[in-house]
Amino acid sequence: MRRERQTAETATRDYGIEFAHDQSPVTRRAASKGLRITFEFLPGRQMVPFVTGGVGASIMQGRTEASFNFGAGTTLFLSRRSGMRWEARDYVFHSGTDNARRLHHNIEFSIGTLMLF
Repeated sequence: MRRERQTAETATRDYGIEFAHDQSPVTRRAASKGLRITFEFLPGRQMVPFVTGGVGASIMQGRTEASFNFGAGTTLFLSRRSGMRWEARDYVFHSGTDNARRLHHNIEFSIGTLMLF
């Protein structure tokens, strides 16, 4: 019975869902919003690698376009309630008028801290 409980707890810790709003620090005219799903490979360890992907909208120069994103990163827990997280993510979307539409890849690298409550 105890083994079944541990398996259920691990399965719920492997996945995460988050809503995100990102805005370019260089220009206020580029932003993205969306829903992301994250899968952790080694939950419960000090260093946890993960992959992530999602769908949403990219806003560029006042035009909103459907987009998707994918990436990978690592969370390093410094204690039970704090840590650091770094990741690389690619936002993929189309923009332009009908005859001049082109595919864009906005690659983002980020690093941050986290506090668990």
